[in-house]
Amino acid sequence: MSMPFASFIAIQEERLPEAPEAFQRYVRDWFRKECIFGQSVFAACQTLDVPKKFRGGPDVRGAAPCHSVDLAQYYEGLESGMTLGTWIEAAIKKGLIYSYHVGWADPSIGSLIDF
Repeated sequence: MSMPFASFIAIQEERLPEAPEAFQRYVRDWFRKECIFGQSVFAACQTLDVPKKFRGGPDVRGAAPCHSVDLAQYYEGLESGMTLGTWIEAAIKKGLIYSYHVGWADPSIGSLIDF
């Protein structure tokens, strides 16, 4: 069964300093500045495999890795034993970060779910 997923994550520019250095560096490395609903935000689509074209300079950012191995390099300012992924989950619940996730079963490649 195939289960693709897509994820969008954003933080208001003015709230970025509230985040630990690990998340701030993650944002600097991968996100791009956008205006959403009149708010200046840093935003990215999270993916397990970042296309090579998004690994360049700031003009092509906007896709960010979400795999725990890729996120392990971001640890500055996190509590002992916490990963960036678990910090992000907690920040979403607190409303510091906005995130939207969607997953679906793809019946065209062996899904067991009927649509």
